Amino acid sequence: FAAMGNRMSAVIHPEDMAIMADRLNAQLQTENTIHNENRLLCKDGTVKWISIKAQLLLEHDGPYFYCVFVDITEERQLRERVRELYEEELAYFAELSSTEGSIQGTIDVTKHRMETYLSTSDVAVAQVGDTYDKTIGNFADSAVDPAYRAEILRTLNRNKVLSDFSVGKLY
Repeated sequence: FAAMGNRMSAVIHPEDMAIMADRLNAQLQTENTIHNENRLLCKDGTVKWISIKAQLLLEHDGPYFYCVFVDITEERQLRERVRELYEEELAYFAELSSTEGSIQGTIDVTKHRMETYLSTSDVAVAQVGDTYDKTIGNFADSAVDPAYRAEILRTLNRNKVLSDFSVGKLY
């Protein structure tokens, strides 16, 4: 990095540089710390994602940006995979809804709430805004077999789902 002149423009992906340039120029006006996610070009040609925090420092020989980069490549890949899975699931539900009626929803396990929900009135188990635990509890209560109810509660326990997801297990 030093051999390239300590310039961010030497390592930030060209498509991201325009955004960073605008944000850095705006910071010159406000002197605020910025935070952004950018692609970084590595020596070997690979691209990594970084979280960058930059602070403007005014020195006697001119302004400098003090920057800290953190590699978030795996996190970005995981977010992309989650987005892909969500889109696949949404397409699957759309296909089912056209032939068998529609019961679908989006639960944000990390925020612990039901975000969207679509159902027929005779089988609704949740409303938008319900907690994850309440939604899963209502769903489990709709099971005819008590053993299946217990299995639903065990399998979809919020802490278990979050723990499983953190190690790559998908349902």
